[in-house]
Formats: sequence, C-alpha cells, structure tokens
Amino acid sequence: MNPVIQPVIDPATGQWSVPAGWTVEEFRRIAEMDIASRRQEDVELIKRLGEGWLRDEWHNQPIRGCGIWASPSSDSPSPPLPTTDHLCEIGHRWYSNAKSAWTALSA
Repeated sequence: MNPVIQPVIDPATGQWSVPAGWTVEEFRRIAEMDIASRRQEDVELIKRLGEGWLRDEWHNQPIRGCGIWASPSSDSPSPPLPTTDHLCEIGHRWYSNAKSAWTALSA
C-alpha cells in the first residue's frame, strides 16, 4: 500500500487540478520532492500526504493501473475525456479497500 501523488481531473471539463486542500505550489513540491528529503517543511508535507491517504483523499498505488476514457455524454461529438475513476486494473484504488482486503486475507 502506498499513496499516489497525482492531480485530480474533472470528467465534465477535462481540467486537471490539485487535490482538495492543497495549493499548486504544495502539490508541485510533494510531486518533485527527493525521497531523501530532511527539511522540516518537506516532512510536514509528507505527513499531510500520509494522513490524507489514510482518509482516502489520495489514491492508493495500484499493482497495475490503466487509463479509462469516458465521454461526457453519448451525444457529444468531442473526443472522450480521461477520468481517474478506474485507475486500478489490479489492486485497490483506496487505502481503506486495500486494508480491508489485507485484513480479510490475513484472518
């Protein structure tokens, strides 16, 4: 289980944005952060990421992910827009689902 750092897409518009509660600068910092970061402000961002992941605010890392494309409406002649609704081909999209599956397997 591991959080995935990725932007959020609005399937109605196709516009990407940062996750709720994060500024563009904070998102950029966490996405570009060195794995060996030791600065306190970086540690605080990592802590926020982890806490949000545990609350299912960030996706869980899939074992194998896939991109699903969805059209905003069947009447629309425009190309389909991407969505993050079905990121996991194998694995679990959310921490809570992965934890439940792990708990069931280890019982």
